[in-house]
Amino acid sequence: MLPVFVTSRTGEFRLFRLWRDEGFKFGLITIPHKRPDPAVSLNHARAFAGFPGRKYLDNGIFQGVRMNIEELFHYASTVVKADFVFIPDVFGDANATLARAEDTLKVLPQWGNGVKPVAIAQGQDADEYVYCAGELLRMGYTHLAVGGLLREVPGGEEVTAGPLRKINEPLMWEVLRRVRNELDPPWLHVLGALHHERVARFEALGVTSADSKQWARGYTHLPAYKHGLAGRTSLLDAYVRQFYFARQGVLL
Repeated sequence: MLPVFVTSRTGEFRLFRLWRDEGFKFGLITIPHKRPDPAVSLNHARAFAGFPGRKYLDNGIFQGVRMNIEELFHYASTVVKADFVFIPDVFGDANATLARAEDTLKVLPQWGNGVKPVAIAQGQDADEYVYCAGELLRMGYTHLAVGGLLREVPGGEEVTAGPLRKINEPLMWEVLRRVRNELDPPWLHVLGALHHERVARFEALGVTSADSKQWARGYTHLPAYKHGLAGRTSLLDAYVRQFYFARQGVLL
C-alpha cells in the first residue's frame, strides 16, 4: 500500500526529495488553488509538478474550492501535472455524488489518458457507500476512492483547517470490507485516513493507497519532541521513516 502525504507547503519538498533520492516510495496529494493572488500557491504548484512520484489532485470540497469539472482537469493536467484527479463529489450524499460522476463522464474524452479520474464513493451508512461504489464501477470508472469518513467531532476544538474531525473507524472498516468482498475494485484509495496503525489492515483489504495530512502532525508523539531535542524537520523525517518507510527499508 502506498502512503500518500497531503502537502500544501513548498518547504516540505526538501524532505520529499531526500526520501525519493533514498528510494522510498510514497505519493503526494494537494488541493487546487483559485485565489486572486496565487503567487504562493503557484510556487507550491511548480514544486508539486516536479515531484517524480505519483501525484494526486483533490477536488477541494473540504476547502471550499469551487472549480467546475473542466477547470479541475485543466489544473490537474497543465498546472500540477497530476497522475490522478479526484472528481467532484458531494460529502455524505450518494445520489448527488453519482450525478456529479455522470457529468464528469461527458468531459473525460477531451482529456485522453493523461490524468486518471478517481471516482469517490459517498454515503451515510455502509449500504449507501456500497451502492454508490457499485454504480460508479458500473459507469466505467476503474479508479475508486472512499471519502467522507472524516466527521466533525461534536463539541470538538477548532483547528487551523476548521472544526476538529476524526475518522469514523467502524464505518470505514465495514465499508472497505464490503466494497472489497462485494465489488472487488481493481484500484482503491481511502481519503483522509492514512495512519501507521491502519497500514497493515489496509493492505489486507487490498487498499492501493491512502492519504492524510496527519503525517505532518504525528511527530508530536515522538520522545524527542516532548523533550525538545530536535527541530520540526528532523522530527518529521524521523516520524515518517519510523512509521511509513520502516517496512520499505527492509525490502530495499
